[in-house]
Amino acid sequence: MTEDKKDVTCSIAEKIDFTPYRNLNWVIALSGGADSRMLLELASLNRHLSSGIMAVYVHHHLQKVADDWAVFCQKECAGLGVEFHVEHVTVEKTGSIEANARAARYRALAKYISADNCVLFTAHHADDLLETMIMALNRGCGLPGMSAIPSSQPFASGMLARPMLAVSRSEVEEFCHGRGLDYVTDPTNSSIKYDRNYLRHEVVPVLKKRFPQILTGARRVSENLCDDLMLLDDLLNEKVSAYVEKSLYSGITLNLGSLADITGDLSEKYQSAFIRFFLRHYHNLSVSRKQLAEIMKFRTSNDAKARLMIDNMTVGLYRGYLVVSPDTSELSEAGEIIVESGKSVCLGHFRISLQPETDEVQTAASGNMAFHSVGSVLKEQFYMHVAEKELRLCFNPKSSLRLKPESRNHSQILKQLWKEYGVPLGVRCLHPVVFDSMNNPLAVFGVFKTADESAHENNKEYRKVTLTVEFMDKEM
Repeated sequence: MTEDKKDVTCSIAEKIDFTPYRNLNWVIALSGGADSRMLLELASLNRHLSSGIMAVYVHHHLQKVADDWAVFCQKECAGLGVEFHVEHVTVEKTGSIEANARAARYRALAKYISADNCVLFTAHHADDLLETMIMALNRGCGLPGMSAIPSSQPFASGMLARPMLAVSRSEVEEFCHGRGLDYVTDPTNSSIKYDRNYLRHEVVPVLKKRFPQILTGARRVSENLCDDLMLLDDLLNEKVSAYVEKSLYSGITLNLGSLADITGDLSEKYQSAFIRFFLRHYHNLSVSRKQLAEIMKFRTSNDAKARLMIDNMTVGLYRGYLVVSPDTSELSEAGEIIVESGKSVCLGHFRISLQPETDEVQTAASGNMAFHSVGSVLKEQFYMHVAEKELRLCFNPKSSLRLKPESRNHSQILKQLWKEYGVPLGVRCLHPVVFDSMNNPLAVFGVFKTADESAHENNKEYRKVTLTVEFMDKEM
C-alpha cells in the first residue's frame, strides 16, 4: 500500500468510532459486500475493545450465487480469526421482497443479540441514510420513518449500532480498494426496477452533484429527528404506561376503555398517538394512517371479532383491551393435527413438537403464556402411556365441548371456560385441546389440564413428554 493510499484509508477509518461499544460482544451483519467487508475489517482491527467478536451471514435463498457469498464470507472471517455463522431464512414472495427479506434478516440476527451486553453492527453508510429518507418521504412517514437510520437503537435483548453513517459509498469503495480488500457484488444492485436501486443510480448522484453537502445535511436532519423522537417517546412512555396492562393469555395490552376517557380538543390526537406508540414500542409494529383509523374504531366497538392484520400479527379487541397476537389462520385452517413422539409438525409460522421429558417446562401456572413475537415458546408436560406414541391437537374444538379442569368437581362447556379463564378469541387457536390416542381430553394447552396426573408419577407404565408450540419464521 502506498503512503497516499494509507493516508486516505486512515482518514476514512477515523470517521468510525467503536469506543462507545467497549466491553460488549460484537456481532457483525456480514453480506460480503464492500460496506460490510469494510465493517468487518475495522471491527477486527478494534477487537481489543470488545468482549468477543463474530460475524453472521444471512442466506435469503433468493439468488443462486448466495452459496458462493456464504463461502466467501467464511474465508474472509477465517483469515481474520473471526467466528462465523450462517443463518438460513425463507423470504415471503408476496408484497415487497425487499421489505420481507429485511424483516427475515433481522429476525435471524436477533438470535445472536441474546443479552444486554451484545451489540449488532450493520454497515449502513451515509448514502443508505439519504436513500432511506427519500423513500420515507415518498411514503409520507412520520417521525419514526423520517428519522431514517438511527446511529443506535435497542434491538432484541441488546443494541443495534450503525458506526459507518458518516462514511459515503464512494469512501467505502475507496477504503476497500486502498486496503486491497475483496468483496462480492450483488448483480441485482444494478437493476433500477427496485426503488432503492433507482434512487441510488438515477436520483442520488444528481442530488450530490447539485448539493455536495447533502449527505452531511441528511445525517444532521436524521440526528435531529432522532433526538425529537427520543424525547417524544420518553414523554409518551410516561403517559401510555398508565394504560398498559399485562395479562396471562393476552400478553401486553392497552386499555382502550380508559383511553376513551381522555377528553378535550386534542383527545383524538392523544389517543391515536398513544395507540401508535403502544404498537411500536411494545410490539414493534408500525401502522399507517389507514390502519390507525381502523384501530381507532375499536374504541366504540363491541365486536369481539374486530381485528386487523399487520405483518404476521393480529391486532384485536377483547373486553375493552387492544390485544396483539400472532396470525393463527394457518392453525385454524388445519383444524387438528397428530403429533408423534419425537417428531415435530410445522404449520406456517408455528412449529409443534412432542419430545421426551425435559426440565425446561413452562406451564400456565408458572409464567406468562402469551406469544409476543417470533421466538416465543410455550411448553407443557403430560404423562403418556408407554404404549401410546402420539397426541391429537384440536385447534377448532366445538364451543359446546364439555371439559372438567382438574381443580373442579364438575364439567363446563368450553365456550364458558374460555370466558372464565380470560382467553381472547384471537388467541384460542394457540391453546388447542389435547387428546390422547383413546380420544380422552388431557388439557387445553397452556390453560388447564383435565385430569389428575399424580397417580402416574411413579407408575412405570407412564412416561413424561413435553408438548411445545413455537412461533417462528417459516421453515425452509
